[in-house]
Amino acid sequence: MKRILEAICRASLFATLLFSFAALDADDFEAARALSREAIAAKPNDPANHVTLAGIEAQAGDKAAALAALRRAAQLGYPDLNAIGEIPALASVRDDPAFKDIAYHIARNAIAELERRFPPAPGSSALPLPTPAPPVLPPVPPAPAPPTLPPPAAAPLPPPLPQAPDTPQVPRIPNPSGGAAPEAADYFQAAVEILNPLVGMAVKNGDFDEARRLCQKMIGWQPNSPTHYYNLGCVEALAGNKSLAYAALQRANERGFSDVNLLNSDPDLASLRDERAFHDDIGYRAALNAIQNPPPPK
Repeated sequence: MKRILEAICRASLFATLLFSFAALDADDFEAARALSREAIAAKPNDPANHVTLAGIEAQAGDKAAALAALRRAAQLGYPDLNAIGEIPALASVRDDPAFKDIAYHIARNAIAELERRFPPAPGSSALPLPTPAPPVLPPVPPAPAPPTLPPPAAAPLPPPLPQAPDTPQVPRIPNPSGGAAPEAADYFQAAVEILNPLVGMAVKNGDFDEARRLCQKMIGWQPNSPTHYYNLGCVEALAGNKSLAYAALQRANERGFSDVNLLNSDPDLASLRDERAFHDDIGYRAALNAIQNPPPPK
């Protein structure tokens, strides 16, 4: 009986949400809002219901109510950053400064979810954490001097051991995650996919310090990836820091960056392309990488 009642409740909730979407399509915001709140009353801790209400409020023109609903979804652990970045109904609130804080909260939820899916090995951490300072211990008093003993008689030397045959040196295969444990590589990649949209949002808002911090965080996770250094170079170029942009792009080339077409067309790098050094150094080295490591045939 309990399972039957649960199934009926789920069906009823689904029907309520369908009716709310139908009302929204008909521009009946009051009906859509009321039905969405019924779904929240049935399952108040389901963050997806609050996201639905946020979309309704945004389309109704109530930004404050939409942001409040999104904030509540984030507090309940909503983890899908891509969804709130793509839902058309939320387009009107994505330019609001408060949306950035909500997006960061949702990104943290997503990373916490990934940590549950990819738990670190015992005694390690999937994320590089700061090392605590060692405790200050009182000085150890010096040990008393040992008594002076006569030297022991010399023992005969054993016969020399036969020389072991030479063994070949096994080459060490570099870890693509930049030194992280193999079981954490998937976690790092998933976390990078979450943070990448935040870099674009920070750049769009003119918050280059935040975009730089996010790029450096991803470099810390995957220091051998040329993409993160390339993105950092774009951020520095947009911020007007040409020397830092060149340095980041050089690091990208050192790690195998080879997309010459992107270098020559990316609008983020427009401030650098008028300079000869950009083509003679950055472009030239990227072209060499492309020649030495051509992409596989399609």
